[in-house]
Amino acid sequence: VDVHLTVASVANSVTVSVVSNSLETANSSVRGLVDGLTTRNLPLNGRDFTTLATLQPGVSAVDTQYSASATSTTRLSRGFGSQLSIGGNRPQQISYLLDGINENDYANGSPGSVSGAILGVDAVGEFSVIQSNASAQYGRTSGGVIDSITRSGTNTFHGSVYDYLRNSFFDARNYFDPATIPPFRRNQFGASASGPIIRNRTFFFGNYEGFRQSLGSAVQDVVLSPNARTGQLVSGKVTINPNVLPFLALYHLPNSDVTGDTGIYSFVTQQPTNEDFSTVHLDQNFSSKDSLHGTVLYDTSSVTSADPSDAVLDEALSRRAVAAIEEIHIFSPQLTNAVRLGYSRSVASGPRQQGVLNPAANDASLGFFNGANAGSLLVSGLTTFNGGVGAVGTYTYHYNSYQLYDDVALIRGKHSLAFGGSVERDQDNEEAGLLPFGSWSFGSIKNFLTNAPTYFQSGLPTLPVEPVDLRTTIAAGYAQDNWRLRPNLTLNIGVRYEMNTDFTEV
Repeated sequence: VDVHLTVASVANSVTVSVVSNSLETANSSVRGLVDGLTTRNLPLNGRDFTTLATLQPGVSAVDTQYSASATSTTRLSRGFGSQLSIGGNRPQQISYLLDGINENDYANGSPGSVSGAILGVDAVGEFSVIQSNASAQYGRTSGGVIDSITRSGTNTFHGSVYDYLRNSFFDARNYFDPATIPPFRRNQFGASASGPIIRNRTFFFGNYEGFRQSLGSAVQDVVLSPNARTGQLVSGKVTINPNVLPFLALYHLPNSDVTGDTGIYSFVTQQPTNEDFSTVHLDQNFSSKDSLHGTVLYDTSSVTSADPSDAVLDEALSRRAVAAIEEIHIFSPQLTNAVRLGYSRSVASGPRQQGVLNPAANDASLGFFNGANAGSLLVSGLTTFNGGVGAVGTYTYHYNSYQLYDDVALIRGKHSLAFGGSVERDQDNEEAGLLPFGSWSFGSIKNFLTNAPTYFQSGLPTLPVEPVDLRTTIAAGYAQDNWRLRPNLTLNIGVRYEMNTDFTEV
């Protein structure tokens, strides 16, 4: 069917717009701002919005911190989240804020999960990265600030549904991968919605994101060669001590690259990771001078993986929750006061044994103590055997932070004043099982086979879990004056006093 269209009208218009990145001339802080639209539209591996912080000068990712498995105590002790460095400082020296509430985890690190990311891209209204010279309002940091604000609803309903897929079909082969690339599947899905509850007064925003991943990783262990297992060492023949013979079952036979007394045992471990992340934000405008804002965030995740010796199947868990409520009162166009209450909780636990991959790892006859499985074996030249079921000890962290802030903004002539204070009560509850089954160390393979150890160390076998319950209070006060002396000269004058009480043990 031929449809003929006629032009109704013709109109010409010229629009001139100027877009520039203006230089901050009234504040000496070195900072960068990333708006929510940019955050949501840029492709992010893992959908971790904090990776955009590395686009700012002086910010870099500490890639070596990601090499440790999430089920290892090494990674657990540093925190699971993004490992960033601002101005060369340690990742644990950055302060992470969500709607004005500090959300650092139990290790004072990034508020992430076992996936190694901070989810919730669709919930971010904007975030800023302060690299240096932070104003006196910011404390609790010596290495920079990442300050994020949750999206708000408007009088118009908005929503989104998304699903992102990544798998090994598109991946290149890692140098250490076998001929067949280990399988990798990642699926991130979710939805967000916002709008009015009462027009012009009450608004909501909600977001849910699911993370499902199955990551195959190639692992290479240095183990005893077949000859070494019979005492035929390169340096000569040795008689294997009868007490050592049963422990050889803890080491796999090499399946490649046998050289001298050692060989390589290669295996692929599949690491399934599940995470659920949700955010709810509400805004209430009581009047033109009073408003209330609240945010609730909950994140839970888990991952399982074989230990480095392919002996035990381990699991790590992480959970966190953040609640923030803020009341803003405008006394006059020159005077504003904001009061915030906040709660941040961070929980992590691992490694938790979920299964046995090598039957010898569950053989109590190999235990260094009665009724225990084999402990750790450190043999120079071999990959460390971390121990049988229960030998590593499960580390558990329960961290609670209760926070109160009050901030006042006052304009007086050429002076833009800000002052206020904060109180934070921290509860750090830890349970650590430090080598509950003991650890033998040998200086060489020969010393191991002949049972000539260097030393033995162990936690108390009668106290497999050692509880530590620490308490401290952080209090701070500040005053800041941005004094505009001339149109081309502004002085930033600020002072902050911050302290924390001596730690007490419950």
